[in-house]
Amino acid sequence: MYDVRNVFGIKRAKIDFHEEILNGFPFSWARSVQRHLDMSDKDLANFMCISISTFRRIKREKRKFSRKASDRLYRLAALFAWAVDVLHSKEDARKWLTSPHPLLNGRIPIELAETDPGKILVENILQQDKAWHSFVKIRCFKRKI
Repeated sequence: MYDVRNVFGIKRAKIDFHEEILNGFPFSWARSVQRHLDMSDKDLANFMCISISTFRRIKREKRKFSRKASDRLYRLAALFAWAVDVLHSKEDARKWLTSPHPLLNGRIPIELAETDPGKILVENILQQDKAWHSFVKIRCFKRKI
């Protein structure tokens, strides 16, 4: 199972993300998410609800993000980790999250995930995809027997 620690590049076995969010995430975690999703500084800053100048200042001054920005970064990392788990590929997960989806009326999942209602819609589609993949696996296994 792919998990959020992988997205952030964290090697520790145990981590309390609640506490980490309250204390603020380091910039390196944002870079890791950015690499996984191939996002520009501007796009990631927008997702995190901070200005591009604040994003760059945090990088330059080696400061931590605010609680709100850290929470939004966690939301994005968790969504990516779940997509990898469902689609079994980082590249497929990235494409899925950044491409228009017919079940979302052509909207882009990562853009919808900027709000809680949009995130729930995206999670519901991922849950449907996971159920579909499980169904196909079971059917293929039964045919082999």
